Amino acid sequence: MLRRAFASLAVLVCAEGSLASAPRWSWTLGTATPTGSPTAQLVTDLARDLEKATGARIRLRFDAVLGTEAYMTSLLRKGDLQMWAGSTGALADHVPALTVLEAPYLFANVDTFARAMTPEVLARPALDGAFKAAQMWPFASYFLGWRAMSSRSRPMLAPADAQGVKVRAQPAALHAAMWKRLGARPLALDLPAIGGALQAGLVDAVDLPPLFLLATGGHTVLRHHVRTEHMLQSVFVAFHRPTFDALPEAARAAVRALQRKHAERVNARHEALEGELVAALEPSMEVTLLTKEQRAAWRTALAPLEEDAARLGGPVGADLLKAVRARMR
Repeated sequence: MLRRAFASLAVLVCAEGSLASAPRWSWTLGTATPTGSPTAQLVTDLARDLEKATGARIRLRFDAVLGTEAYMTSLLRKGDLQMWAGSTGALADHVPALTVLEAPYLFANVDTFARAMTPEVLARPALDGAFKAAQMWPFASYFLGWRAMSSRSRPMLAPADAQGVKVRAQPAALHAAMWKRLGARPLALDLPAIGGALQAGLVDAVDLPPLFLLATGGHTVLRHHVRTEHMLQSVFVAFHRPTFDALPEAARAAVRALQRKHAERVNARHEALEGELVAALEPSMEVTLLTKEQRAAWRTALAPLEEDAARLGGPVGADLLKAVRARMR
């Protein structure tokens, strides 16, 4: 199911309105995703669901190379892409409020995430306004896996083990802040560049969920995987806002009706896969589950990142975090 190759994905969506008199729309969805991975399956399933809901014909094209997440989200803002699927960190460059969703240890489990990230939360006026200003409409957010510390020479059992280590940082402000607080030496790299950087010795550690570690080939180079589970890795699907708003109301309603059902199905699938993916690491890596005391030490070390996330998220982020925490109770 998983392949080491990492490719950019383009989905050409040709949709027909629910009424015979409605026009035909041709949409392009872009994402950087591991080929053959559950993330790619997410996009395929979404295309099928959109076809069923709107009476559309959908053609998928997987051979286009669209570039980095930063580049693709810029295309989405301009309307050169009509849909995009990718990391919360990348989307936070355009909607800073989303930064609060990556605060360490915010979500205790997948259930709390699912209860929090509902269509109602995404439609809160402040957050909806921030997405509108970015020319985007948020369809859904999904659980993808738990980030963990994977390293070359020694396991990162304690925060001090990151001191001075050359690490890959996701190109997002909060991720850079995390590594700097740990005293590591971060190098910002997009996901497709990780495999080459590891092979060349440019980085000696990453924090990735098992899915991405396998997809980038990191498990063939790194020897230790410590399940810190310090951050929930989520993926967003967003629409180009003017394109979505231009649809007939019947078509918009059909798309909205998919939000909850699709998220529930994807979250359940990815949660069930997590154990399988961790097991796939074990033949080549030493996989360690932290003790209660070790996890507490990581929580303490990363607690200041909550302030960084709040600062980066601003007032809209504070409103989002309040709503999220209310739904997790």
